[in-house]
Amino acid sequence: MVRFGISETDECNYCNGIDTVEHSFFECPTWAPERQQAEKIIRHVTPTTIGASKPENEGNWKVVETMVRKIMGKEGSRERTRHRANMQSELRME
Repeated sequence: MVRFGISETDECNYCNGIDTVEHSFFECPTWAPERQQAEKIIRHVTPTTIGASKPENEGNWKVVETMVRKIMGKEGSRERTRHRANMQSELRME
């Protein structure tokens, strides 16, 4: 996620897609299990269905919130692991 300063490239770390918020939540195959879990309650997870969930159905919104928290938590954990590995590699080079 170049625009947030999280990554130096716009390439997804998990597939060949362009890494955007939309890609992570709605397209990346890595996060398919999280989407599938949400789709047990919300038929098809899209920006439109998520946007429609909040004001009308608190239960559906909780499903979306859970999906987002899982993806962000796993992504953050993986990013920290990559960062530590890069730092260790740089220290070995010194």
